[in-house]
Amino acid sequence: MIGWLTRAGLPAAAAASIWPKALVNMVAVGSVALAFAWVLKSVFGLMPLEEKHIEHYYNWIQSGLLTQSLNSDQGNHMTLFEALTHTVEVCKTATAAWTNTGFTAQTGSPTVKFNATPSGNNINAVMGLSNGAQSSYTSLPAIVRFNPSGFIDAYNGTGYSALTSIPYTGGTKYSFGFQLNIPAQTYNVYVTPEGGQQVQIGSNYAFRLNAPTLNNVTYHAEVGSDKVCSFNLPLGGN
Repeated sequence: MIGWLTRAGLPAAAAASIWPKALVNMVAVGSVALAFAWVLKSVFGLMPLEEKHIEHYYNWIQSGLLTQSLNSDQGNHMTLFEALTHTVEVCKTATAAWTNTGFTAQTGSPTVKFNATPSGNNINAVMGLSNGAQSSYTSLPAIVRFNPSGFIDAYNGTGYSALTSIPYTGGTKYSFGFQLNIPAQTYNVYVTPEGGQQVQIGSNYAFRLNAPTLNNVTYHAEVGSDKVCSFNLPLGGN
């Protein structure tokens, strides 16, 4: 998916009429977004953005540095832009170095989703949610893992476990979903192998440590590597 940005911009009234809120929500669906981007290019003469620029703008929106108000030209364009670029595969690679990406602080019951592709079988890579940037396992309240034995598991209070045995294969994409209950310090976590069915990894798993706020995702691979893409902003939180 390619993002598009106006060269000159549309008047706020025109933008509000062309991009009603329902349509903005709808274009986040991949197939609709692709068709919509084609219209933007053909009708309004928009220019393509490189993926590195998309990531910068997307991070600005996440951090609240660009207004999303529907009462301004910039707000209209950025709200549409955010919807379109939600389908962009912006990726991070988990290696031996600890990698952190911040997001808007959450204190309620948000849902977080992302895709992850292990580099091989029997690696050891974690993806965890935390309060602030971290560089140790013990600082991650909610964790999923491609474990060294070749299975997917998650952390439950004092150790890793899974409701069922879930093997993984190197080079296959897995879609993860966290349903967090931050006030209760628990979470449900799911995984869907590419082309497969969703499987629940954990139910009401306890956070590894108390975290009244979650605002960061941490990636780390002790063995091998892990490509993490399409991290979605938390939904339903705060």
